[in-house]
Amino acid sequence: MKFNTGDTFVWWGVSSCTESLDVLNKEQFLGKTGTRTLFNIQCHNGKQIHLHSHYKHEHEVLLMPGTYFQVKSTIDVGSNLNIIHVQEATPPYVLCESPLDTLPYTNEPLEIAMRALDSTSELKLHNIGTNEEDTQVLVEALKVNKTLTTLNLAGNQISDGGGEALAEALKVNRALTTLFLGGNQISDGGGNQISDGGGEALADALKVNRALTTLFLGGNQISDGGGEALAEALKVNKTLTT
Repeated sequence: MKFNTGDTFVWWGVSSCTESLDVLNKEQFLGKTGTRTLFNIQCHNGKQIHLHSHYKHEHEVLLMPGTYFQVKSTIDVGSNLNIIHVQEATPPYVLCESPLDTLPYTNEPLEIAMRALDSTSELKLHNIGTNEEDTQVLVEALKVNKTLTTLNLAGNQISDGGGEALAEALKVNRALTTLFLGGNQISDGGGNQISDGGGEALADALKVNRALTTLFLGGNQISDGGGEALAEALKVNKTLTT
């Protein structure tokens, strides 16, 4: 392969490189005789592995596959030695995706709490980054749970979809008496607010729920439609006191 200044190419191999120039004098690497090519590589994503290498004093760097380079210069220094200076560049499209970027979403505090759900009466899940996906998991458990009486979901972002799912759980749950939803985002618009859809779903649940006595919605911006729906629900709800 010929390298000309300005050319771009993809390095597909997993290659061992070094920051130690002394290593290059060894015959098994670059040596001093024969036709040789030395790549001078400027790379942002090389992996320092000298702490894990058998050759700890060589400052070994692992060049990862799918690295995109541009040739900056080439030089023939004589004695059959060519030096090619390449610099990592941004590829025009994704060449390789890290498997770490596709790992499923997890919420460790929620997972720990869920394991104790059937043996506790109070669950504190405030300010743990609970989103719509987390809420969907939680509400499925709430539909059949008979031990939990207090649930704190304040300071999260459960969105419209999560709020509606939670409302559906409240329609069938007969154990939960206290629910904290303060400072939340029960909307898809961002901020601490309860949208028309979130408010109406919650209102529908309150019309049929006969267990909830305390509902905290402080720190939210309830939309006009959501507020009206909640007000109508309170006219028929006989158990909510706070």
